[in-house]
Amino acid sequence: MKPRRWGFSGAGAILLGLVACAAAVLAASGNIDSSWLAVLGAGALLAFHGMAKLQLLDRARRWERVPAKVLERGVQEVWSAGYPRFRPLLVFETRVAGQPVRSSRIAPDPEDHEGEEAEAHAFLQAFAPGAAFEAFVDPRRPGHPVARVDVPAARRRHYRNCVIAGSALMLVALAAGGYLAL
Repeated sequence: MKPRRWGFSGAGAILLGLVACAAAVLAASGNIDSSWLAVLGAGALLAFHGMAKLQLLDRARRWERVPAKVLERGVQEVWSAGYPRFRPLLVFETRVAGQPVRSSRIAPDPEDHEGEEAEAHAFLQAFAPGAAFEAFVDPRRPGHPVARVDVPAARRRHYRNCVIAGSALMLVALAAGGYLAL
């Protein structure tokens, strides 16, 4: 049996446990005001969000690859924070465990590919109707294959920055409470 690698999920569980313990100690001691506890919590959530997304991307690269065929494609306009964003739409067919499966999932998290209209069209260039490509199957959800598991570099940097910023917020909150000397 292959030894389990410590990935982002292991680090995320440890981080969340440490933050929960620190928050409980700080709250019980009364040595930190509630606004710093809120900063500590916000930092933990931000760091955990980034770690969870990076862990999903890391795990997705190891999903099973299966042949697939493009059935149709297009671009969908979605509104986010009052601004239009564009998401590539792709319908494809593949076989999972010998059964035909139709999917429209472009990625583990479709929001990773939202952006400018030109970006959506550029993403779809590799998926001409009728073209063959390799799709990815999550062993946890085999009935929901995805077309791609990679994300734009800017999105990956965003997730790393969430981990860094969240960790910095937690350090500031702990230092403000006198539990960490910076």
